[in-house]
Amino acid sequence: MKRLFSLISLLLLAFISLKAQRISGFGLLTDRDTYVSGETALAKLFLPDDENSKIVYVDLATLTGNHITGVTTEAVGHQGSVFLELPDSLSTGSYLVRVFVNETHDKTFAAKQILVANRFDKLDGYPEVPVVTGGEAARVLPAGIRIQNLFPAYPVQSDVLASIEMPDSLIGDLAGPLTICVSEVVPGLSFPEFPIRVENGNMEVNEDKGIVVQGKIVNKNSQAPVSGAMVYLTIPDSLPYFQYYKTGNDGQFFFLIKNHYGRIPVVVQCWDDKTDQPIKIILDSKYDWVSPAPVTKMLAVSDELNRFIEKTSDILMMRKLFGLQDVKQLTPLPDTVNSYPYYGEPTKIVDPDLFIDLPDFSEISRELLPGVKFRNYNNEPTLRVINSPFRQYFDQQPLVLIDGIPIRDLNLIKDMGTKDLDRIDINLTERYFGDLRFAGVVALYTRHSDRSRLPESDRLVMMELQAVQPVYSLVPEVSKSPHIPDLRQTLLWQPDQLPAKIIPLSFRTSEIKGKFRVLVAGRNKAGERIEYEQFFDVD
Repeated sequence: MKRLFSLISLLLLAFISLKAQRISGFGLLTDRDTYVSGETALAKLFLPDDENSKIVYVDLATLTGNHITGVTTEAVGHQGSVFLELPDSLSTGSYLVRVFVNETHDKTFAAKQILVANRFDKLDGYPEVPVVTGGEAARVLPAGIRIQNLFPAYPVQSDVLASIEMPDSLIGDLAGPLTICVSEVVPGLSFPEFPIRVENGNMEVNEDKGIVVQGKIVNKNSQAPVSGAMVYLTIPDSLPYFQYYKTGNDGQFFFLIKNHYGRIPVVVQCWDDKTDQPIKIILDSKYDWVSPAPVTKMLAVSDELNRFIEKTSDILMMRKLFGLQDVKQLTPLPDTVNSYPYYGEPTKIVDPDLFIDLPDFSEISRELLPGVKFRNYNNEPTLRVINSPFRQYFDQQPLVLIDGIPIRDLNLIKDMGTKDLDRIDINLTERYFGDLRFAGVVALYTRHSDRSRLPESDRLVMMELQAVQPVYSLVPEVSKSPHIPDLRQTLLWQPDQLPAKIIPLSFRTSEIKGKFRVLVAGRNKAGERIEYEQFFDVD
């Protein structure tokens, strides 16, 4: 019995020790601390070990927490990397780069201040700028890291061949890969990350399998939730993506978006066929949460900072003139599991370009669409398709689509001629999608796919969804053309470097002169940020 008790005690201590080593904080770092509007910021993010969400959001906000722009990424091993395009219209000032997940209830996220100067106004008239003070995240400056063969100075346009040496004790204490960044800095100016506490976050849906689009259907007048409403979500495309949801007593709906990248158009619409009440879609925002504003102090603008902003503004103007890009994206191949749209393989596909010009849909249905009967009496159009196996027309209206988006009002298509259409799919049989039954399908794909025919309505929301950002890399920009200058201020960005005893450090300086920093950063198993930096000049 005594031995059993000792064994249980040892196992309990081991469990407590293991639990104590779990990383409990969010983390964030950027390639630089100072930018001008219109540039691209690179960011590395860290998630706690107990965070189950795979979808992570990084946004740019004011110091008071007002969202400006943001991106979405997919965390791998509780880490991720994104690039954030700073709007050209940003005014000069301090901003926050924040990292968070959709499930905001009772959580503390991370933010990092960056200083952004408007590229036209620069720092003119700004003797001081606000900087965040206090509440910094724990950082460790590790002993034992060395950078071999990194010289104090290099000429422009020269190759740097060095190496990072790491002790075995540090390698064993790391939680995940390292980030290695080489970028120009303002001497003596840096902004650490700090925790931010959510005050009114009420999002409680964990995004462990993909992006969740959620919201509520309410009575437009009383704001009461509407149960039994049918909600459709469509991503228009040549192979449209479609989901549906029937609301419960709380009026809420949820859609899961997977395998989509970049900014994508999304259309959400709803119907309530059982009652005649006016209904409205209310979409939940990922960024609708509040945290206390950080404590700030005023920092005098130094001559070095002024010179850096002046130079960076000129560099950005030249980069835009030559069409130079900061990053290149590797867009994943589209999901080709489904060779046909969700309504199935069409019975017939019609290409209007192969026929004479027809002015409206009545003519198109009569001349080009066998088995489709469209009538427009007294401006009350009707549409039926034949149930081909039984050789008789369905009694109900078929599923009608414009660029993959379901519509019910046939007035939207009655004046569409062949000049408006790129292709027409028709299905002359009964089709099913989940619990939905379609009395045939008539799918119209327009030439411009701009969704301009869809009317504005409380029952329809069109938006651009920020889906997962594609994998990217920094453009090396080593051009062989003497007419294209090399204007890089970030020379190296390796956010997923595997730890090793010897890590090669190889990059090329650009034509930019200034003070540059080599940053080696990661996170240890206690959740502390590990940072090592070394500086060199380019002249």
